[in-house]
Amino acid sequence: MRYFTVSELWGPFPCEFPGCPEKAVFTIRLTDEENARLPEQCGPEAVRFIFANKLGTAVCDSHR
Repeated sequence: MRYFTVSELWGPFPCEFPGCPEKAVFTIRLTDEENARLPEQCGPEAVRFIFANKLGTAVCDSHR
């Protein structure tokens, strides 16, 4: 599992943990399989790939 953090250029977005009210999240939790699919391990190409392929789950600090 990997926690991928994005900047304010890409976020914020709401936490996807059921019932969580947090609306300003900048972290996406990727499974090992999702992380292995990334064309690069960091940078804008990785972020675009995550969003284009709907990978990961947005999580707040409390649910990390």
